[in-house]
Amino acid sequence: MIGVEKKPFWLHYNSIKLIDSFGIDEFGWHNNEPGYFKEESRSNNIIHFVYSGVCKLTVWENDKPIEFELHSGDAFIVNQGVRHKYQSDFENPCGRYWISCSGTAYVELLKNIGFSSHYEIVSGLKTENIYKCFQKLKNNMESSTISVLSMYSCVFELLRNFAKSIVPQEFLLVRERDNIYLDSVAKYIDNNLIEDLKVQTIAKQFGYDRTYLYKIFKKKYKISIKQYIDEKRILKARTLVVDTDKPFKEIAYEVGFADYSAFLKLFTKICKQSPEKYKKAFEKYKN
Repeated sequence: MIGVEKKPFWLHYNSIKLIDSFGIDEFGWHNNEPGYFKEESRSNNIIHFVYSGVCKLTVWENDKPIEFELHSGDAFIVNQGVRHKYQSDFENPCGRYWISCSGTAYVELLKNIGFSSHYEIVSGLKTENIYKCFQKLKNNMESSTISVLSMYSCVFELLRNFAKSIVPQEFLLVRERDNIYLDSVAKYIDNNLIEDLKVQTIAKQFGYDRTYLYKIFKKKYKISIKQYIDEKRILKARTLVVDTDKPFKEIAYEVGFADYSAFLKLFTKICKQSPEKYKKAFEKYKN
């Protein structure tokens, strides 16, 4: 099946060059463990392709850390000598390919495709294309007859994909701003479950278009904002059901339901039983 790695890690070093001013130094694949990180500044240039999951990137500029959150289909290129750290997300660990190259001809090539800073981040890469390129590189190195031209053609193909996807830095800053604001949105919901939490009202309060908020919230939390509100309300209701003797209608009101039948229906759907049966089951288990 195309696009699935059988090994959690592999790495190849290469010393064969087509020309002295353009070397392909190393390339590899790592299906990172949750929280895995590495901090470094390299003697060559490196490109990381995030194939799956979430990768947290920190780059230091003038000793000031700048942080980004990268997802499947994103990539980052870091120039030699630039201090940076990449870390796999704890809940959604990343899989990533990387390739490092060096030489004056390679640096000049990067400038010609739009890379002229200490680092660059791109989005919208097709992971299938990245997979195919790295599999060709890997197969070539594991072959009994290594083809230098084949290796360089794969690198040019990777750079072609990279160049097509370079986006303005402003776009990335907007995404980072969205992530910060979304944390505030989630916290606001958690602290105001008794309120009438209409998505339109929340969007307006945080300066978002309703449709856009729906989109970015689901991308970050993997569920819609309405599902998030429902689950948080029922989670709090479950605690009140087992820890207090409050009437269920009062509990429904405390978690934001003016209509008790709506509360009952949602509670039963999520917990697979009514509040009454849920409380009895808990008390039976406790005793």
